[in-house]
Amino acid sequence: MSSKDEFYIPQVRDDKKQKARLAFKSLDETYEFYNDYAKDAGFSVRISKEKKKKETCEVFWKRYVCFKEGEIDETWREKKRQ
Repeated sequence: MSSKDEFYIPQVRDDKKQKARLAFKSLDETYEFYNDYAKDAGFSVRISKEKKKKETCEVFWKRYVCFKEGEIDETWREKKRQ
């Protein structure tokens, strides 16, 4: 197995693990759950994407990913420095 085929399986308590059909009352509660899980597992999370309703601009969907997921675009990095 090459290093690209390997993946990390966090060792966390059962009460911290996500379960099928897990539901949250708010996006804040969702972020808190995943960030708490990640902290116990030795990493952190960040928001990768979110979708808003066009009519109300209300956020109805967010994707949380490991803080190391993906590549940072150099153009974005330069804009952030300014």
